[in-house]
Amino acid sequence: MRTGSLTCISSSRERSDPALDPEQPRQAHVVKTFGQAWWLSTGIAYSWAGENTIDGVPKGDDKGNLILGASFGFRLADAQSVRLAYVRSDTQNDVGQDTDSLYVGWSIRF
Repeated sequence: MRTGSLTCISSSRERSDPALDPEQPRQAHVVKTFGQAWWLSTGIAYSWAGENTIDGVPKGDDKGNLILGASFGFRLADAQSVRLAYVRSDTQNDVGQDTDSLYVGWSIRF
């Protein structure tokens, strides 16, 4: 089985201030299952937002983030599974930090 999604959302960080530029995130995911025992997935997300303005002066701090991820999951038993995932986050400017994360998860279904 194959699944996929694409999400586009626009939301302002604070609706009471119309001067703020809205955040513009986009994300896409693809999942491929192999029988009932295991699956692979990958995803990408990008988000950008306008710069801050203080007393009408632009601060030149436009925000942008790129996030990439991949995961692998497999069934241990009828009600248990394990997931391994890697996520990379890159800021596209001088605001924020770049990160690499590795996740291990164990699920029990009731």
